[in-house]
Amino acid sequence: VVCSLSYAVLIKFLTVFLDEYLSSTSAKHLGPFCSDQNGHFECGSRKLLCGCASGSCENGDGIDWDFLSNLNFTDGIVRMATFKKEMKIPGVCACPWKGGPRLDSSWLIRLLGGTIEVKTGDDGVACTPCTQAPTHAWNEIELPHSKCYLMLGGQTSAFRDRGVHAFRLVLHDTTWRFWEREPGKLAYEGLLLHRQRPLSEKHVELLKHLITNGDRRQNLDTAQFERSLDQGHDLSPIFLEFLPATFLFKDDALPSMITAYLSAFGLYRKLPFIPQVAVNCVVVALLFGRDPQELQALVPKESHDRIRSHAKRLNVFWRRDIAPIFQEASHVFKTCLELQLPETWMHRWLPRWWQQGPTTKTLNLDVREQVKQFRAEYFSKVLA
Repeated sequence: VVCSLSYAVLIKFLTVFLDEYLSSTSAKHLGPFCSDQNGHFECGSRKLLCGCASGSCENGDGIDWDFLSNLNFTDGIVRMATFKKEMKIPGVCACPWKGGPRLDSSWLIRLLGGTIEVKTGDDGVACTPCTQAPTHAWNEIELPHSKCYLMLGGQTSAFRDRGVHAFRLVLHDTTWRFWEREPGKLAYEGLLLHRQRPLSEKHVELLKHLITNGDRRQNLDTAQFERSLDQGHDLSPIFLEFLPATFLFKDDALPSMITAYLSAFGLYRKLPFIPQVAVNCVVVALLFGRDPQELQALVPKESHDRIRSHAKRLNVFWRRDIAPIFQEASHVFKTCLELQLPETWMHRWLPRWWQQGPTTKTLNLDVREQVKQFRAEYFSKVLA
């Protein structure tokens, strides 16, 4: 059994390795949306995003929905982009089961698309080998006949009642807040990044599913139950909610990232001894590139509709019954406080026109001091 499993794993590795190199294709017209040369990082205009040619997408509004619904996917390609970070490589990778095999990590890194870097310290001694690992990742989809790009990614959901389980698939995952502060870190190739590949029928089917059935972004305000972590900074006009309470959102989701790279995530998430599978934006980007059918199974229309219906009911409840309470209590906290100074003998015996200096003092309060000073009054208003 062990030998059969080992052969199966080896064949899977070789299949993925060949698929990565044989499926690579060259761009026909547009090329990568972003570039990073000599530490100078820049990306194309938002007008190059599909549905944004008029320039009305600059503030997240005015998407041309008719244009999105009639995209030409012929000769389209998808590439995976990320911001890389340095990661130390252990000398040996041990099997998690007791008595399992021990593998040289450098081979595993190379099989997963990475490279080994050995740096030298100031004393001339070689440091621990390292590699460049992905952090925030997304898919860049180039449509040469429509002359525009689609940005696909995964983000934490604004529907916060599911906590760390809240995750969604978004279109035009621009994540602008990252791009300006990450010079020298952009990568289109490397560890756990699928190579550029042509769009297949499954890719197109998933994109059409997202455009047709996804919810359109609403500009969230404080008078709603939903809280937006990403949407306030990014475009993300369309989204589909992941299956509820199925995954745990974690930055450290290495097993899920590896299985997604190997097109084995569907099998991995169904293993009975895995209590809860972790996902992140890297997993989503890998699933779209390598196994779009599996990704589509995680964002079914029926489940998405139920979640959004529940979210809308909670938003109405919050806006009608809860928000007014917090709005009334919002004026309790003050950045400054006027204190009455204690009386002295001068205040008691001398005429007011003879007294010097004010009888009050203005005290500036930081956030912690405001909470300490006004906490009781705030709770009395909210809980009344």
